[in-house]
Amino acid sequence: SHLDPRDNWDKTNGRIYKISYGKPEHVKPFDLSTWSSDDLVGLRTSGNDWWPDMARRILAERADQGVVPKLKTLLSKDRDEPTAMRDLWTLDVSGGLDDATALKLLDHPVPGVRRWVARRLGDQGDNPNIALRDRLIRLAREDGDPLVRSQLAASCQRWPFPTAKPILLALVARSDDVNDPHIPLLIWWAIERHMRDDPTVALAFTDSSAQQLPMVTNHLLERISRALLSRGKPADLAVCGQVLDSAVAQTTADRIIAGMNAGLEGRRPEAMPAELVTPLDQYERRFGKTPGFIRLGVRLGSASALHTVIERASDPKTPAADRLPLIDLIGQVAPVEGLDSLTGMLRRKESGSVHLAVLNALGHYTKPEVADVVLAEYPQLPESLRDRVRGLLCSRKSWAGRLLDAMENGRVSPKDLRRPQVLQVAQLGDPELTARLEKVWGRLPGPNSAAKVQRIAEVRGILPEGDKGDPARGRPIFQQHCAVCHSLFGEGEKIGPDLTGAERGDLDFLLTSMVDPSALIRKEYEAQTLALDDGRVLSGLIVEENEKTFTLVDSQRQKIIVPKDEVQSMKPSEVSLMPEGLLDPLPDDQVRDLFRYIRSSGPPK
Repeated sequence: SHLDPRDNWDKTNGRIYKISYGKPEHVKPFDLSTWSSDDLVGLRTSGNDWWPDMARRILAERADQGVVPKLKTLLSKDRDEPTAMRDLWTLDVSGGLDDATALKLLDHPVPGVRRWVARRLGDQGDNPNIALRDRLIRLAREDGDPLVRSQLAASCQRWPFPTAKPILLALVARSDDVNDPHIPLLIWWAIERHMRDDPTVALAFTDSSAQQLPMVTNHLLERISRALLSRGKPADLAVCGQVLDSAVAQTTADRIIAGMNAGLEGRRPEAMPAELVTPLDQYERRFGKTPGFIRLGVRLGSASALHTVIERASDPKTPAADRLPLIDLIGQVAPVEGLDSLTGMLRRKESGSVHLAVLNALGHYTKPEVADVVLAEYPQLPESLRDRVRGLLCSRKSWAGRLLDAMENGRVSPKDLRRPQVLQVAQLGDPELTARLEKVWGRLPGPNSAAKVQRIAEVRGILPEGDKGDPARGRPIFQQHCAVCHSLFGEGEKIGPDLTGAERGDLDFLLTSMVDPSALIRKEYEAQTLALDDGRVLSGLIVEENEKTFTLVDSQRQKIIVPKDEVQSMKPSEVSLMPEGLLDPLPDDQVRDLFRYIRSSGPPK
């Protein structure tokens, strides 16, 4: 009776229908709706939540003002949080939470009461009166409970900005929340919400005095400038220029520049916005041509900045940590003059990380000869990079044709082409290419094909009853083959579902998921296939989206940023991002160890 088995339900211990404590007592028939309002309030201290919950529902239907004085008296004496919350909620549904009462309760010694009063004031969505606003500001400035401060930040999304602004400024000024995992983000989301209506809101949190605050420098400056550049309307650009002008030091200026770079990521250079010319000139005079400034110049179409980036990216003496983002940037803007530099790096002896970055960057170019260059280097590359080459060549018609040429003349083995790559060629929509592909590779097997059913049976035979395997040996196998996308017991990435709460006790479910991953694809992990103006067809999971770009992660876990205005069509992919054949290279004992670890109740000691 559970939902689809793809859901993360732990069903290894059966289902609990009822829990009884002590000797069950027979409850005689009753009707709470016949009780008086005072008697219903009396249920507030019951140890069983059902009674006060039902009483509160009935009181809400009655809206009996007669219980309000009693509830206010009780609430003023409450020091136990569960009881205080019941009294507060009952007071609210009975119509007794007026402004005067709310003002008193914002000083209540129980933090939950202060938190919920702030929430109710925010839910109303109106500017509270001056006394309430001043008390909320003081609460933001002085309250010692982080949940109260979290609620204030969250409610600032709902209050009009004249009320939200001083509360947010008070929260921003607190140094004790700088390292909190939630509060800085709640503050940012409130600011971003108001920036949608008026970008000048950002100026209140970025002036010279605000830039002295750790909350601003660590969490807000980069996000604000990124949001402004990402939207890119003239009013946004003008405000971003003002934010950059207000930088009091190079450290803060560089955070603003970093946000501007992030806001333009994945987009082609356009003409330099007039709103940014003067602020960028002033930045250069004050701080020089910093790396971030040069990268921003490339994104904004500066020829001199592009020359500098190409030169540094091509220089083996440049540290790899600096080269990789520069190579990625060349790919994103795809200048003609960058192609020779990229192909030169591919031909040279370079690290695997540099070659991978070059292959990803070459994917943004359209020239057919790119395929000839990468195929010429194909035999010298390690298998991990060869797989990337095959994926790259399957993304365009002209390149896929050259790949098929290489398969037909024996330079590339058809067996090396993975199912997602085959489907990618088929999705190019060229009948001639598809026919050639089927001739050298064979027909594409669908989910639940005979081959998959046979492979599932083979793996099941490796796991005989009583063979327990070794979870300690299975753990590093999981880390190598599975943790790059999945997490288990707190270890691994979250590109795919977290396996800790998945149906790991169901062997059929596990076998199908690992051997035939495309048979069951959860909606939230469904990849998308994008057809682009430049002829590419890309498939991947959309992990980020803004007004201008999609960010995809493909089956090889590579991040690709695609401008929205270059997308011709987008539809769900029929193929899971999880690669097929995961178990094929593993010997039988490692398969048993891997399954033993995945199905275990916890990490081995």
